[in-house]
Amino acid sequence: MHRRLAHVAALAALIGLAIPAPDARAVTFGADLGAAPDSTATCASLFQNSCTFFSGAPGPGFYAPLSGSVTAVRVRTGNFVQGPMQILVMRSLYQNNLADPGHPFFACCFVEQYGPIFTPNPNSVTTVPVALRMDEDPIPPPNDGITNARGDFLALSVLVPNVPIPANFDNVSGFSGFAPAPDPQNTPAPAPNPIFPSTSGLGYHLAMNADLTVGGNGPGPIPVTIATGGQLVGTTAAIPLTCVLTTACNGTLRLAGLPAGAVTRARGRAKKGKVFGKARFRIASGQSALVQVRLNPAGRKQVRDLSSITVVARAQVKRGTALGTVSLSRAQ
Repeated sequence: MHRRLAHVAALAALIGLAIPAPDARAVTFGADLGAAPDSTATCASLFQNSCTFFSGAPGPGFYAPLSGSVTAVRVRTGNFVQGPMQILVMRSLYQNNLADPGHPFFACCFVEQYGPIFTPNPNSVTTVPVALRMDEDPIPPPNDGITNARGDFLALSVLVPNVPIPANFDNVSGFSGFAPAPDPQNTPAPAPNPIFPSTSGLGYHLAMNADLTVGGNGPGPIPVTIATGGQLVGTTAAIPLTCVLTTACNGTLRLAGLPAGAVTRARGRAKKGKVFGKARFRIASGQSALVQVRLNPAGRKQVRDLSSITVVARAQVKRGTALGTVSLSRAQ
């Protein structure tokens, strides 16, 4: 399933951090959701109360096409009663075998990150906002027998026994499943050791796809999703955040202006925007909150007499960072 992947261009620094440059790419990968899932298989079929599945080549691929951050995952369900599900990032490792060229070592599957738990509606497409880091390394050159190339892919857990796994028959896709589903108590993430499928087969792919923003957001897990729209109420900015960690998100939201100019071509750097204000927040796992940031003098001066403005938002929770641009509109 692992395939050759391109390098990601270096991103410029904004407000003192690495965030996507203005031309950062956003891509969608995964399955076409045009057809409703027709699989009736459940975790109970594997004699378990939960299960996790992934699918791939030669059908739709769930490896990220490039390194970056998944911001949304869409799952299509059939006309069946639904129950709680969870998105996972899993990892495989590729290493050249110098003793037998053309037959590389391949290690799978490591649980890299747990996404939010959600319950989709029957016979519909459910969009789940997430902030999941995915790393895709290029395959090492043929004479490199040391490097382990990371390949991250998406999987889906069904957390109850009698809900059909959302999948479509295509007669070509390979799939594998784990039963019971891994969970943070039994398989902490990122997992140092792989888990091994309890079942595999051919012919079905997950009815799921995802949006990926190419680039990096720092070394830690991405803690929150930041809404692309917010409100200006007087001299206060109100921005919705959603905690996507398995623990509470306790951190700081900082706002800054967009850089004064475009990325400098000569050095590939961006000018810093003025800081507009910051606020502390605490959000329970899986919950959303409207975080209010009182603007400082620079921020108040910038928004004076404006009906809308776009700002750079940075949410920091311990070592994890989420970054994005937010369009603020003045409340009527």
